Amino acid sequence: MTNIVDEVFMKLKKRNNKLSAYEYSTEWLKKSRGYYAYLKSSGADVGTDVLVALYGKTQESSDFWRNYTEVNKERSKEPHVISIRDFHIKLAERVEKELRKTAMMM
Repeated sequence: MTNIVDEVFMKLKKRNNKLSAYEYSTEWLKKSRGYYAYLKSSGADVGTDVLVALYGKTQESSDFWRNYTEVNKERSKEPHVISIRDFHIKLAERVEKELRKTAMMM
């Protein structure tokens, strides 16, 4: 299994302990509810389509928080808002790096 999928789930889960593996599978990986559990139990490799979906979702979150802090100038100074924004930006950058690495190996 590609470590990036597990790494992102753990980071998101740490940030939002209500995130379920089912939700992660459908909303972040764009697969069926049981897909992440399947990956964990089988050790199967993740397809490029999953990495692209994960990148798209992390980039969407990153863009949302960048825009939020640009529009809400007062709130953008609050440490927890800065922390959330930076978390999502770094997450998107991490997934992009892994996607690029995968593309280079093709």
